[in-house]
Amino acid sequence: MKFCPAITVLLLVNICVAQPVTQSNIDSLKRMIELQRSDTGKINTLCDLSFAYYRISPDSGIAYGFEALEIANTIKWQPGIANAHQNIAVNYISLSEYAKALENLLTALAIYEHSDKYKQIAAIYNKLGLVYAHNNNAKALEHYEKSLELYKELKDTNGIAQVYGNIGNVYFSNAKFDEALSAYSLALEHYQKQNDKYGMAQNIQNIAMINTVKANYDEAFKNNELAIEINSQTNNLYGLAISYGNMGVLYMYILRDTITKYKLPYNREAALGTAIDCLQKSIAIAKKLGALDIVQNFYKDLSDAENMLGNPTEALKYYQLYSTYKDSIYSRRSLQKIAYLETERDMYLKDKQIQINKLKLEKRNNQVIFISLGSLLLALSLVVVFRERRKSEKLLLNILPRSVAQRLKDKEHPIADNLSAVSVLFVDMVGFTAYTASTDPKLVVNMLNDIFTIFDEIADKNGLEKIKTIGDCYMAVSGAPKAMQDHARAAATMALEIKAMVPVIREKFGRHIDFRIGLNNGPAIGGVLGKRKFVYDVWGDTVNTASRMEAMGKAGEIHCTDNFKQATANYFSFTARDTVEVKGKGVMQTWILEGPQE
Repeated sequence: MKFCPAITVLLLVNICVAQPVTQSNIDSLKRMIELQRSDTGKINTLCDLSFAYYRISPDSGIAYGFEALEIANTIKWQPGIANAHQNIAVNYISLSEYAKALENLLTALAIYEHSDKYKQIAAIYNKLGLVYAHNNNAKALEHYEKSLELYKELKDTNGIAQVYGNIGNVYFSNAKFDEALSAYSLALEHYQKQNDKYGMAQNIQNIAMINTVKANYDEAFKNNELAIEINSQTNNLYGLAISYGNMGVLYMYILRDTITKYKLPYNREAALGTAIDCLQKSIAIAKKLGALDIVQNFYKDLSDAENMLGNPTEALKYYQLYSTYKDSIYSRRSLQKIAYLETERDMYLKDKQIQINKLKLEKRNNQVIFISLGSLLLALSLVVVFRERRKSEKLLLNILPRSVAQRLKDKEHPIADNLSAVSVLFVDMVGFTAYTASTDPKLVVNMLNDIFTIFDEIADKNGLEKIKTIGDCYMAVSGAPKAMQDHARAAATMALEIKAMVPVIREKFGRHIDFRIGLNNGPAIGGVLGKRKFVYDVWGDTVNTASRMEAMGKAGEIHCTDNFKQATANYFSFTARDTVEVKGKGVMQTWILEGPQE
């Protein structure tokens, strides 16, 4: 059977790795941003938030992308600049603003090519294919092939699946259904290898459309039902809107098919009623998502269904709604297409001008090179010396408190201080040893790095000094090396903020993570020892007892000494524990820190 132009089918595109985004995901990312400084961690979180919005609110996604870009430009962090441009482009693609998407993608591509980031380059080529697929299929396939080649070299199964899915869309739009089915099947095979249900549903839905237009109706019903089931399980509303709409389209294909004579299990009126129900479900979901393309396409099909059912008034109402949405989208896209063509022209002219400027510059440089060589070498030497000195100072400040680093620069060594009043905090991850035994080392290190970065930001916020990490154990102190009047209150606040971040950390890593936290206060000794690998450390009975509080505590609780409780009783509430035998200290009354006083 030939493709029926009277009914529009919608296909799902593969932009990038994208599980359904929930409000909970977005809220978690927003909480993380509040705790982060304007550095690389905040840039990455803003980029994640930008991507999270690309289907549900692209305008918000663009705003977060530009916020990330502003910070990345300020600190001149090229990977962050490229990542921000890429996520901004994804949101522009979602809005069908292809000129702006193209401009941002080309900027990101130039940065990635300069640093040989092949996975990112492959992702950019895939997105460029999406941009060109709307008016230049040959160019779209060219970029998809480049992306596919890189992903295959990298053995990136998910990337390969994404590109095959998008290649299938190009073939489908040109009514090359056999080629499209082959590409979708390859995409589905790669998604199944990873048990990626989101990707599986995308391509099962697209295969359903192939079977619909080829009149393989039994297979089309099975495909559609499976896609709806998976999209419902994963709460993928965007996919669900298309699945319901295309199920309605399937019924209408069958009813208009005068050649195949496929027999539905019920009469024409019931079949049209089912089609209308599916289309209305689709439109209701799409309106909530703001997905105007879906709404427009399925209003037209809804109008046709009502007309076939003999309801001209309803048919007219839906056709008018279809026309309203179509005019709005057409006007926007006409302007976008002009801007898109102008951007391509500007890019071409810019490339030519760059080549001309390079030739002029080379000629001029050859004339002055011998005159300036001596001055250049001298200046370069000074710059190198200055940079190395700055690097050394920055490195020293990364491992030592500023006041201690200055004392070392002033030749004071060894450094030893009597600290009359400090508070010590220990945090330890529960079950970490068992986790590392069965987990890839890179994943372990990345997870600890992300968690300890969060702890560092909480420590900075509350005025604590990170002392060290030992495996999965984190130690910080307040009141050292600089005295602090409310050192115990600051340590308690940090402990409670870490506890509050546990749900966010669990959601980020997809596993149950818990911490034991121990607190104590009192006198200690602080200083720097040795001649190499300088580390500022704190010693004494106060430190040892804080460590015991952590070790003897319970998962998810903040365990502290009676001493610490007395120092902060005016600000926080506590629950008494049974007395415990503490090594080297005897029987002690200890407490669980619950939270601020009401």
